[in-house]
Amino acid sequence: MKIGILTQPLRYNIGGLLQNYALQQVLKRLGHKPVTLDPDPYQHVSIIVLAKRLILRLLGKKITVFVEKDLNGPARTKGKNSDKFIRRYIKCFRYSHKNQLKSLAFVAYIVGSDQTWRPKYNRGRLDNMFLDFTQGMKVKRIAYAASFGTDEWEYTEEETSKYRPFLQQFDSVSVREKSAVQICKEKFNVEAIHVLDPTLLLSKEDYIRIIKKDKTPKSPGDLLVYFLDNTDDKKLLEEKVVNDYSLTPFYVNNDFETQEITPQIPVSQWLRGFYDAKYIITDSFHACVFAIIFNKPFILYANMDRGFARYQSLFETFDLKDCLVVNAGEYKGMHSFDFIKINLRLSMLQKLSLDFLGTAL
Repeated sequence: MKIGILTQPLRYNIGGLLQNYALQQVLKRLGHKPVTLDPDPYQHVSIIVLAKRLILRLLGKKITVFVEKDLNGPARTKGKNSDKFIRRYIKCFRYSHKNQLKSLAFVAYIVGSDQTWRPKYNRGRLDNMFLDFTQGMKVKRIAYAASFGTDEWEYTEEETSKYRPFLQQFDSVSVREKSAVQICKEKFNVEAIHVLDPTLLLSKEDYIRIIKKDKTPKSPGDLLVYFLDNTDDKKLLEEKVVNDYSLTPFYVNNDFETQEITPQIPVSQWLRGFYDAKYIITDSFHACVFAIIFNKPFILYANMDRGFARYQSLFETFDLKDCLVVNAGEYKGMHSFDFIKINLRLSMLQKLSLDFLGTAL
């Protein structure tokens, strides 16, 4: 079955790239042909527009003819390694206009995972995330591990009314957070089930294959530090962990101390960090997920602004609430993890999640 996937734009968010990669892999193993429908990340302009700008420039107007060059330059630099990963591992169709989506001949569409239903992260794309362009088509409409990101309702009354009938046309709905099950029922009158983030549907060995295929060098330390939003208090937490366990920290994201635009770290190097680390400290949802996959003890510094419901649901699912702190002062040492129990729970939830996908398709 040919399946179109809609998710957050495939940019520099490594967790976002890996959840889409994982979903495609799972669908392929189920015998399907998935393609991710991704909005073009770069600014484009027609020859006609360029000609008009050139004429205006020649007439003495202060106008930049190739303004897109300045806009695309930093994006291409930052996304250099991400684009390589997409080309190598993700089948993708890049579209510039929404109307292009209407002409694609897919039998089914899947929305998810990631915060696909969070309005502030999908300005101009929320219609797509509710598959409005499929109106009148005889297709399967499925949500897999779609996320609102937060348990606080961020939709306006108009948005709630607008998207309710769209979601009610979905054939099957699953969500990534437990709180979203109730949200779907209360706000949209839609039954949903709680499933795993797609990254958790693959094994550690699946990700190690990427590391080996890309011939990824060993990490330069044994404490993986991955903070999306750096602060002095997070630096203090890092120092405490380093001193307590005599560790060497290493970082799997861009340097916070400079304002230079540099390529995001290669996805395989990010993965290698979880393979090599003894311990992990992070404020990232997907870093917690990969710590679980690789069975590595970790501390989450709660990142409230990025959607706390995601972390809360993950931690309740695997009984990991003791490894969360909201400031460095709460740190009392690394929590003890029962990975035998965690892995058994993961195996059970993988079956439930895969059963949902198999039945929905």
